[in-house]
Amino acid sequence: MRMRYLVAAGFVTMFITGSALRHGRAGQIIVGDDASLKGAVAAAEDGDEILIRPGTYDGGITRSGLTGVTIRSLDPDNPAVIDASSRNEGLRFYAANRVTVANLVVENAKDNGILFGYDEQGQSQHITLRNLIVRNVGSDGNQDGIKLSSVSYFHVDRVQIVDWGNGTGAAIDFNGSEHGLVENSYFEDEFPVDNKGMVIKNARDIVDRANRFVHGGSRPLQLGGWLPDPNEVAAVDVVAEGNVVIGSPDPVTYVNVDGNVRARRNVIYRPGGRVVRISKESPDLTTGLKPQDGEFTDNIIIWEQGDISQFVKSSDWSLPETFVFARNQWFNRTEPSNSVPELPSKEADGVYGVDPQIDIEGVVSWKFDWGLWLVNANFDAKSFRVDRPELFTLAVPGEGAELDFDQPNPLVGNWTLEPVGSPEIHVPPFSQAVLIQVPEPSSGVLLIVGGMVGAVILLVFVAVRMRRNPHVLTAPIARLPGADSLSQSTRE
Repeated sequence: MRMRYLVAAGFVTMFITGSALRHGRAGQIIVGDDASLKGAVAAAEDGDEILIRPGTYDGGITRSGLTGVTIRSLDPDNPAVIDASSRNEGLRFYAANRVTVANLVVENAKDNGILFGYDEQGQSQHITLRNLIVRNVGSDGNQDGIKLSSVSYFHVDRVQIVDWGNGTGAAIDFNGSEHGLVENSYFEDEFPVDNKGMVIKNARDIVDRANRFVHGGSRPLQLGGWLPDPNEVAAVDVVAEGNVVIGSPDPVTYVNVDGNVRARRNVIYRPGGRVVRISKESPDLTTGLKPQDGEFTDNIIIWEQGDISQFVKSSDWSLPETFVFARNQWFNRTEPSNSVPELPSKEADGVYGVDPQIDIEGVVSWKFDWGLWLVNANFDAKSFRVDRPELFTLAVPGEGAELDFDQPNPLVGNWTLEPVGSPEIHVPPFSQAVLIQVPEPSSGVLLIVGGMVGAVILLVFVAVRMRRNPHVLTAPIARLPGADSLSQSTRE
């Protein structure tokens, strides 16, 4: 592959008056100053990879129609910083297609940190955001850490978003988007007011999986959202699963939903008001669709006396009695005997007052008929012990491999099986593992989402359940300066 060097004056350079000197084929473009970075983005062609040297760069980087391009730091261990102090946004792309942004820090934007949207050329699609830190963005309006507006087929993986303003924005806003996966990411806002964690509004076919929210806005998981038409449904085929949610007044909020919206197998730890909110939000709150038929199942809720003022809060124009509550574990640590929640419909097979033995400083395990799903949603690697490792084998994903928890066998597509030799399974930071148990010792399957080699077991990092657009991932999430480990848990 031919290299094209675009760096500051005084270095070997092939950058001339703001334009890259092209060699007739795709290649790598190394940049080292503001002019070369913006020039490279403006001139990039399908197949190009823009590598940004360590340093601080001006924000306001924008382009329409960017196609088949990767933008990332040259040194992932010393990521470039996009400082948008004097700009509205750090990165802004319209009608982008097959674009990856990775290993960058974006900070101090007045509006959105990163925006992918649409214009007269069309919508953005097949977008990958990986190993990013977005911090100190937005102000007191509807600004977001990351805004994905009418984006189709996207993957957000190992992204940290911290402090996204005191307005009504979100860490990530998926307005009008579809077919996406957000996983292994971290969200924290020191002063949440009316902002949200994730807003999945006017959207469909989105999975929010294995993320960690620490006071992640007033509504960390908002499934649905405000719509101008009171008859419209705001979310279809949306799943929030395997997340760890710490604090916040309304950990799970359903807005303008009409079935096929599920919050399942999440840990909700010490909420600051409610557990579930069901809300009608439009200009007219007394006509049109009544929010109904959401699902809240298989979650673990841990609180202390005084944390919760109301288990479920619902709008007058809603049908909370149609919501499904099933198999949730409710545990009041202060008074275990006072662990039975007041719910708007009868819960099936709920568990009350039994300590779930969750330690939110490590791995959380979720049990299925086919085996275990392990989630390590924190900054430190952890181990999980399997008593009978001979009952399992390792599944290494191939092209088109997917993970689907709704199937009797969650492995879909092309997998290669290898034996597991050690009872101690190492789960890297912000990663997942799936252990499938079968009767015969040589028939089990183990999937590790993370990507490293242990002493006796290979851990292969993959993107899970990306539906028609799987990705293979390689680099670990970076620790924020001064960030402490916050998570560990174990659950059967």
